Amino acid sequence: TEQRKHPLEDYFKVPFVIVHPETGKGENLNRTMSKEFWLEIVQHLLQITNYQVIVCGISEKSAELFKFFLSNLNEGQERIVYAVQKLSLDEFFLLSKYAKAAFTLDSLAAHMCSINCDTVSFYKNCIGTLFFPISNQKVTVIHNLITSKDAMIHLNIRNCYVSDIESKETIEIIDQFIK
Repeated sequence: TEQRKHPLEDYFKVPFVIVHPETGKGENLNRTMSKEFWLEIVQHLLQITNYQVIVCGISEKSAELFKFFLSNLNEGQERIVYAVQKLSLDEFFLLSKYAKAAFTLDSLAAHMCSINCDTVSFYKNCIGTLFFPISNQKVTVIHNLITSKDAMIHLNIRNCYVSDIESKETIEIIDQFIK
């Protein structure tokens, strides 16, 4: 049988990061970040790296966020790639294998990416003790759950408690992760 070409295979040869800003179609708005926060992350990535930014997701909210990026970025729009609603789970997993890093919410995407690439995952307003990814790669979990502040985790995972995820403190943690 003939194997189908990956929809984003052309990007496998250039350095890129994944931005997956959602938890899925049944999205809990209490766990999501503002579009301004995601814009700040993308702007920052475009400024401090030469990477493409591939925006993934399955909901219309991610599609709207991509449009928001394009209309609010002063430069770098040509380095942002639209992949919302374009990838199956196995295609997304393969994409993460070629990524330099991924930026996700706590979701299936966080767990999948942490197997294949360095990952920053935002855990906002979770209940109970956090269920951190089981990672093969370097993972930074940024969260605001005081009960998981000192949780001992897998050696590859950096546990970063912040009182406000959408803060300069988070951007500083991302800078440390990128370096």
